[in-house]
Amino acid sequence: MNLESMRGFFGIRRHASLVVALCCFSLAFWMATTVKPLEEQSFPVRFVRIQGQFQFIDKADVMAAVLSGVSRGYWGLDLGSIRSRVEAIPWVSDVHIQKLWPDTLVLRLGEHVPYSRFGDSHLLSLEGMVYAPSDLGRFGGLPLIIGTMDEVGGLYQAFQVMEDGIRVLGLKIERLEVLDRSTWQLRLSGGTTVKLGREAQVDVFERFVSTLSLLGEESLRSMAQVDLRYPNGYAVEWKSGTQLQWAPFLKRGQSTGAHSIQRI
Repeated sequence: MNLESMRGFFGIRRHASLVVALCCFSLAFWMATTVKPLEEQSFPVRFVRIQGQFQFIDKADVMAAVLSGVSRGYWGLDLGSIRSRVEAIPWVSDVHIQKLWPDTLVLRLGEHVPYSRFGDSHLLSLEGMVYAPSDLGRFGGLPLIIGTMDEVGGLYQAFQVMEDGIRVLGLKIERLEVLDRSTWQLRLSGGTTVKLGREAQVDVFERFVSTLSLLGEESLRSMAQVDLRYPNGYAVEWKSGTQLQWAPFLKRGQSTGAHSIQRI
């Protein structure tokens, strides 16, 4: 084969390669612009299954969030976008989504369990998550925690521990409020108000509860206000009409080494 023949041969091969490349590109473009849309239209999502045990989630809200994302059919589903919209529903705690061929979308939902109110417009879940359902009227019986969003984690943990401590006396914490930079205030179910400083609140409260074995549970119910911001004891303001015999308390306090109790 002479030089001219070789040049012609390789020129034909380059031309053929270019033609093949253009054909492949054209085929890919046609599939992207024609076949895929046809597939999306040919396999619409016909069924949406919502699974889970929940009390407050409205399935209509879930369906509304899902439907806007299924119009492109099975192949066009954007599961991440659908998940984000469903997670935005206040009562939804977690979402798992699965596609079932050829026309079904399955959603398994978790629901927040309300633990307390948080401020005027939010609830705090059993897992410590803050969320804002539209209607808080039916949750007025839950305890109330008042503070900033930055403080919610610490308040939630402290509330749980202090609630466990006072529950053994048959009482509950109805309200925990951050009054200022130096004071927390509790209101117990018996009507007693307890003030705490901003350091070691849980330890201080637990020490206070431990001294109630000296006074007795009925004495706690007679307390109007307890101030625990003293370094070596606490001050008690008793409810009007309370009559106490101090000698037994003082004697038992000296024998047990209990914290000092001051009467106001």
